[in-house]
Amino acid sequence: MKGLDAPFYTVALGDTISQKDLLVSSVDHNQVVFLGNDFRIIVNIEAVGSAGANSRLTVLHKGKTVFSKVIDINDSDFRLSIPVDLTAAEKGRQKYVIGLTPLAGEVTEKNNTATIFTEVLDNRQKILLLAAAAHPDLGALKQALESNQQYEVDIRLATSGLNDLQIKPYSLVILHQLPSASHQLPALLQAIRQEQLPAWYITGNQTDLAALSRAQEAVAFSRFNGSYNEVFAVADPSFYLFTIPGEIRNRFSAFPPLTAPFCEISPKGPAVTLFSQRIGTVATERPLMLFSTLEGTRTAWLFGEGIWRWRLHDFRLNGNHDAVNSLVNMTVQYLAAREDTRRFRLSMPKAVFSENEKVTFTAELYNESYEAVTGPDIRITIKDQQNNTFPFIFSKGTNRYHLDAGILPAGEYTYIAEVKLGGETSRASGTFVIVPQHAEELQTTANHQLLFSIAENSGGQMLYPAETDRLYELISEKETISPVIYEQERYRELINLKWLFFLLLAFLGVEWLLRKQNGLY
Repeated sequence: MKGLDAPFYTVALGDTISQKDLLVSSVDHNQVVFLGNDFRIIVNIEAVGSAGANSRLTVLHKGKTVFSKVIDINDSDFRLSIPVDLTAAEKGRQKYVIGLTPLAGEVTEKNNTATIFTEVLDNRQKILLLAAAAHPDLGALKQALESNQQYEVDIRLATSGLNDLQIKPYSLVILHQLPSASHQLPALLQAIRQEQLPAWYITGNQTDLAALSRAQEAVAFSRFNGSYNEVFAVADPSFYLFTIPGEIRNRFSAFPPLTAPFCEISPKGPAVTLFSQRIGTVATERPLMLFSTLEGTRTAWLFGEGIWRWRLHDFRLNGNHDAVNSLVNMTVQYLAAREDTRRFRLSMPKAVFSENEKVTFTAELYNESYEAVTGPDIRITIKDQQNNTFPFIFSKGTNRYHLDAGILPAGEYTYIAEVKLGGETSRASGTFVIVPQHAEELQTTANHQLLFSIAENSGGQMLYPAETDRLYELISEKETISPVIYEQERYRELINLKWLFFLLLAFLGVEWLLRKQNGLY
């Protein structure tokens, strides 16, 4: 209401005395969870004038009770937050109904239930962490990756044999000190190249640098005499592939050194350096961590072992692992990012709307050269649970399409969008939910103070029911309230006025008759 430059006149109706009521005031929950994970919702309960009573809280999923607990109400103004742990056992949009058994004499029972929707996704990416031998770096990397529920990490050691290893299920492989003198793994490294699988190479004392140079085409090693240096990280301010917050990025310069080979490191193609090496107090141009891309395949390089020291030092200084977790997760996110090759892409700002919100869509269409086009019409049909259909056509923008479907009734909806480009028909489908809003049922006690504040702050006035006759007088006396007259000019061509055409034709006919009678023809 702050955006409306107009006075409000309110009428103080309703009972200001609190009445007996039990309600689910709100439910805190994640909109998205991953398949197979446990997740928690927080149910917030309030009760007024119900001390000494008890109720039962239940959570239903597909009609089955997945949680139940007795609630003892011990105060006349009772508030309680209850954590409920659930398991995402099915993918897709899952509906949960939270309910409280009613109390005798409640003013309303409509606010005893609440419905939430959670999207369960099954797009976790599998990461293969392959190492020459057991090393504390492996635990540090695994813990950092598993801080993100989107990643599932498998650790395999070359010492245990890799005859049964299949790389196709994985989105990324992290090679720790491989290939080594004992484990060259030519077939595996060749398969990684053929599958164009993103890889993160971490070198160490066991790495066979000559074999590693031959196994890939991104980085070459030369002038290695078998010696290693303790090197510190120096962040490159011009790094742009992803963003590490400045406060976190600055931590790395104070972290313990990594063990890096003393050799020349030469990228064979385009490369971007994140960290360079500092030996003692001398900053060098040798990279410590860099990223390269060849033929569309991304690789990352960390030319030093001992990242576990970084993780321990981070916790000792800051009480958390944010720096290492951010570095590892952003590196993996960049490497394993999947390119969207769809030529027709349809998106919504969210999947769950309130019933007073407009439902909107955005679409993108690309030709065979992956240039955005907006020529063909995109048609969409929205269907509700009663099989009522609502057809729409998207409006066309410069590079994309838009649709404002307006405000729809509460319920669950499905949609199918279709577009034809160059003889090829593309389709996109999905679902969304519109949740009913019952704000008036969450507050059953009249709040006259709120009505007074609204009127006072807007320059209006609060009236009681017996004073409503004064409303017209008060509005009329308000100098800022005055009639507004709108004028609109519209032009029409005379040729479109048919009555005028026939009138002129009639005059011509009468003139012709008069002239003929008077002998003028």
